[in-house]
Amino acid sequence: MKKFKFKLVWSLIFVLTISLSVFSACRETRSGNKEKISNLDLSDDSTKTSKDSIQTGSKKVKQKLEVDSQLTSFANFIAGLEDFQGYDNLKDKPFYKTHKAEVIDGWNKHEKTALNPINNWIQDVSITNSTDTGTLFYPFSGPDFLYGHAFFPHKSKYIMVGLEKDGTVPDFSKIKESDVQIYLDGLRSSLRYFNKVGYFMTKQMNMDFSKSVLNGNLHLIMLYMARTGHSIISVTKQKVNDQGQLEEIPQSSVSSKITYCVQIEFTDSLRERKRTLIYFPLDLSNGNMTAKPQFIKFMKSQGSFSSYMKSASYILHDGSFSLVRDVVSSLSTDILQDDTGLPYRILKANKYEMTFYGNYYRTIKDFKNSFQQDLKTAFDKQATKYKIPFNIGYSAWLTEMFLIHAKAATISKEKDQSSNSDVNKEVVSTKENTETSNIELVFKVQIKSSDKKPDFTLPEFAGLSNLSYYSDNGMYRYTVGNEKNHDACKAIKDQAIAKGFKDAFVIALKNGKRISIEEATKSNK
Repeated sequence: MKKFKFKLVWSLIFVLTISLSVFSACRETRSGNKEKISNLDLSDDSTKTSKDSIQTGSKKVKQKLEVDSQLTSFANFIAGLEDFQGYDNLKDKPFYKTHKAEVIDGWNKHEKTALNPINNWIQDVSITNSTDTGTLFYPFSGPDFLYGHAFFPHKSKYIMVGLEKDGTVPDFSKIKESDVQIYLDGLRSSLRYFNKVGYFMTKQMNMDFSKSVLNGNLHLIMLYMARTGHSIISVTKQKVNDQGQLEEIPQSSVSSKITYCVQIEFTDSLRERKRTLIYFPLDLSNGNMTAKPQFIKFMKSQGSFSSYMKSASYILHDGSFSLVRDVVSSLSTDILQDDTGLPYRILKANKYEMTFYGNYYRTIKDFKNSFQQDLKTAFDKQATKYKIPFNIGYSAWLTEMFLIHAKAATISKEKDQSSNSDVNKEVVSTKENTETSNIELVFKVQIKSSDKKPDFTLPEFAGLSNLSYYSDNGMYRYTVGNEKNHDACKAIKDQAIAKGFKDAFVIALKNGKRISIEEATKSNK
C-alpha cells in the first residue's frame, strides 16, 4: 500500500511539472523585432473556435496579434509614453525630459478641449457607432490621423492623402544625440502649431521636415497612434499597380515617378483586430491624376466608404480637382466635413441628405471668395440649430465652427418597387429587361452612374453584352459583363472605354452587394 502511494505521488508531481512547462512556454516571447503577444483569456466557456482562437477542451483561448516591438517602442518614445525598449541612453537626458513633459502637457489639454468633447458628440448626434468598421477616406489630411480616428474610431482602414512627404523611421542608435534633440524639437514644433489652430499647414510642415531626420508625416502619424493606445504591427512602402492594387516595394524603389504610399498596420490594446492606415504623398489635381491614374483606380476598387474633410482650402471647389471630387461624391456613403470640403451644390446634386452643425456666417478673409450663399440659405432653413462643443476649422478662433454630415440618399420606394430591387441589391437587366438571380461573387465593369434608371436600348449601349445595373448610395450604377474573375474583365473594360465610357473600371459584387476588389480576390482563392 505504501509503495502504491509513493508511485501515485511521483506520478502527480510528474504531471504537474509537465503542465507548468507547457504554461511557461506559452508565456515566452520571441527575440528579434516582433514580440509574440499571447495573453491567454480563459474566461469564455464557449466551445466555438474563431480565426483568432485555439480550442482547448471546453475553453476558447484567444491569440493576440503579433506587434513589432521596435516600431511600437519608437512610437511610444516620441509620444512621451513609458512603454518602450532600447532608449535607455536617451530617456534620462534633459532634452528628452523636456520633450516628454511638453508632449504630455499638450496632449492632456487637447484631450480635454477637443478629443473628449468629440467622442461625446459623435455619440450624441450618431455620426458613427461600433459597427461602422469600413473605410475612411481623408483627402488633404497631412499627418492628421488624430481627428480622422477621433470622429471615426472604429474604422478598419484609413486612407489619407497629403502633399507632404511620407518619411522613414529613424534609427536613433546611429544618430548623434544633438540630432535627436533637433528631431524632437521639430516634432514638437509641428504639434504646437496643430494644437493651436487644429490643422496642419504644408508650408509649416515642410519647414519642420527640413530638420534632421524628421523627414515626413510618418513620424506624427505614429506618435498619434501611440497616444491613442495603438501598437504598430508593420510599416511598409507600397506601390499601386496599373490594376489599382497595392504591391509591397523596398524603400530603394520609392520614386516620384510611381504612385506609392506608406502602409501602417496597427492594432489597439486588445490586439485582436488588425487595422490599416495608408498615406499617399500625392498631388490630387486632375493633371497629376491623369498622369498617375493608378490612384483613382485604387479608390474605385475600395467600394463605398466614408469621407472626412476639414480645413481643406476649398480645393474641391476648383474644377481642376474634379476627378478626385467625383470619386468622393459618387462613392461616399457618408461625409463629415466643414464648408471647405465638397461644395454644397455637389452634395445637393448627388442627393445627399444633410444635417448642419454649428454656425455658418462667413469665411476667413484668406478665402473670402469661397463663401457659399446656397449653403447659407440651406443652413438658415434648417429648423433646429445644433451646437458644436469643440473648436474645429479655419474659423475656430472666431468661435464659428461649422460641420456638415451628409448621408447618401436611398432610392425611393417607388423606384425600388419598379425595379424589384432594394438598395445595394443587384438587378441584372437585358434589352428585354429580364431579371436573373444574384450570383454569390461576380466581377463586372462599371461604366456609368446616374440618378435615372438605365435604358439599355439606347444607341450608346449598342454592342455591349451582359448589361446590368445595381443601386448604391442613392444612384443607379450601370455595368457590363458578368465574370468569375477579375482578369476576365480586362477585355470588357477595354471595349467599354473604346465605346466612349472613359472612366470604366472593374467592380466586384458578392450576393449583389459591392465589395472591394481586394476582398473579392481573397474570396476567390
